[in-house]
Amino acid sequence: MTSSRLDDLAAISAAAVAEVAVVDPTAVLNCAGWPVTSDLIVHLGRHFGWVIAAIGADERPSAASAPSEGTAISEWFALERDRFIETLFRMSADTACWTITGPGILEFWHRRSTFEIARHVWDLRTADGVRPPAPPELSAERYADGVTEHFDVFLARSRSTLEPLPGTLRLLANDTAASWILTPDWSRPAHAEADAVIEAPAGELALLCWERADALTDERFSVAGLTDVIRAFRDAPIHR
Repeated sequence: MTSSRLDDLAAISAAAVAEVAVVDPTAVLNCAGWPVTSDLIVHLGRHFGWVIAAIGADERPSAASAPSEGTAISEWFALERDRFIETLFRMSADTACWTITGPGILEFWHRRSTFEIARHVWDLRTADGVRPPAPPELSAERYADGVTEHFDVFLARSRSTLEPLPGTLRLLANDTAASWILTPDWSRPAHAEADAVIEAPAGELALLCWERADALTDERFSVAGLTDVIRAFRDAPIHR
């Protein structure tokens, strides 16, 4: 049976708690935004609190609180995660809330939080200097939705500011039936002739979209066609 989005959210956030419990807070991560583990832990823990504050809000909430002095960061993180999961399971998916694009419903955060947490679980697993695969707590089908969500949310916001691609690109998930087409103006038709193709498991394509992988240098990816197109996609500031 296919797991529900909330079940997957519970599983990936539990994985985050497990990583935070064992990782060195001073370790350096392969994560440009939060290179030190403790900074990333606080960022993700504050995400939990921010989403809770967004429920029922008619404007953007202020930043959520960080752990108080004297509180173990792992204990604070676990408590914030439990509060977050309990709240989302208790409340209806159509509850009004604030999203990163304005007023919306809580279902938005069921989806967005799953992938926000998944990419940071991956970040936490780089603390020992290795390049891990996409977290196995999510299925290939869920990761395929993560690629779609990246385009639905972030490409929709940044598209008007992006330089055109030098050709049409196809992303192909070789462990699902999913694929995505991006034309030079960043539109997403159902069908188009591709000038370049990036093929990989859906989880790796999600990492690529989340700026955690390079299709031109990573052996987990198979590429064909114009490398300029692939390079332009890799370097485009979609996630802004």
